[in-house]
Parts: sequence; structure tokens; C-alpha cells
Amino acid sequence: MEKHAREVAALLGSGLAAAWMFGLGFGATSWLVWMTLGASIVAFAGLGPAAMEGEPGVATWPFVGLLLLGCGLFALAVGATRWLTWSAFGFGAAFVILSTVVTTAGSHLALPHHGHSHGSA
Repeated sequence: MEKHAREVAALLGSGLAAAWMFGLGFGATSWLVWMTLGASIVAFAGLGPAAMEGEPGVATWPFVGLLLLGCGLFALAVGATRWLTWSAFGFGAAFVILSTVVTTAGSHLALPHHGHSHGSA
């Protein structure tokens, strides 16, 4: 599971880097372009430590997700470049979902499984 989570985080970080490049090329809102690059760097920085036991790098993913969600909402309010605004918001939601899945999968709080059959008696 951890390997797949790192792969997804790498893919999301690459997507953010691509959004940064497109934002530079198409003259998108400057502060949002550079925030996207910063979020990409933080996402990539968490990949190495995420491979270690205890997964300390995984903590960077919810931070990136919440940062992107907040910036996406702020960008909507101030009228920033729409495609980059929605990209930031979408990547933020993806990082929050990834963080939730990794945390839930790694949790030792398993729900008890009852072996009841629901067929007719």
C-alpha cells in the first residue's frame, strides 16, 4: 500500500510541476503559479522520508492538500486564472484523499468483522 501511495504522490507532484510550467508559459496568475511550484517541491520532498519506516514524509501530503485547497478557494475569491485555480483545488483534494486513505489503511483500529450470513433461514 505504501509503495502505491508514494507512486500516486509522485504522480500528483509531477502534475503540479506540469501545471507550474503551463502557468508560466500561458501567463497565469503569478502568485498561484509559484505556489503550485512550491507545493510540488514539498510533495516531492516527502517521497524519500515516506519510504522510511514510520513514514514521516506522509505528513507532508495533508499539508500540501490543505495548502492547495486554501489557495484554490482564495484564488476563486480574487479572480485568479480559472484553469490554474481549479487545478490547484483538484490537486489539493487529491492529496487530502490520498492522506486519508494512507492514514486509514495504516490505522490499527480495524472494525470487527461479523460472520453473519444474511440468507433465508
